[in-house]
Amino acid sequence: SLHAATQSARNRIIPHMRIYAIEDVVKQALSYSERHNRKIVFAYLLLPGINDRPSDVRQLAKWFRGKKVMINVLQYNPTSNSRIKAPQKREIVAFKHQLEQAGLEVTMRVSHGREINAACGQLANTYNKFKKK
Repeated sequence: SLHAATQSARNRIIPHMRIYAIEDVVKQALSYSERHNRKIVFAYLLLPGINDRPSDVRQLAKWFRGKKVMINVLQYNPTSNSRIKAPQKREIVAFKHQLEQAGLEVTMRVSHGREINAACGQLANTYNKFKKK
């Protein structure tokens, strides 16, 4: 999982991964791809105002244009204890389009179960709240 184009944004999104520099993660993944002639798929959880800026698109293009890489843009599913808002579908589609315009291969994962709080990330949150009681 990449989830960001800067170290500070990645630290905020996946704090337990701060021990790995984002530049090293990218370098190692690209090295693996070249050595094994395999495509690398990076998960990218889209968070409005955090990792969806034009500078993020430019950095991702700098790293991955012309490489065997696909960016899998994921929709954030909000939880009751999060202040982060979920992106609208149009925001996800627009970000995907920007990446494609920058020459990247992109897919968009559709999330299911959000309306009943059963989408990715939401079930674990519900389970953890129940477990604490």
